[in-house]
Amino acid sequence: MNINLGILDRLLRALVGIVIAVVYLTGSIQGFTAIVFAPIGLYLISTAVVGFCPIYFQKNLSTKTRKPV
Repeated sequence: MNINLGILDRLLRALVGIVIAVVYLTGSIQGFTAIVFAPIGLYLISTAVVGFCPIYFQKNLSTKTRKPV
């Protein structure tokens, strides 16, 4: 498993995931919306922490910058 997320991508994923988690935990979203957004928030936070996105991997994408040789 190689890291395929750049620092900006990881920060944005973490920020959006945390916002979704806070909104969910404060009870601002409920019912079907909470059922949909809770896993999305967990996915965003977990991919930001690990630095690997399976969807990017399947599509052979990477936002990680490569160091010049």
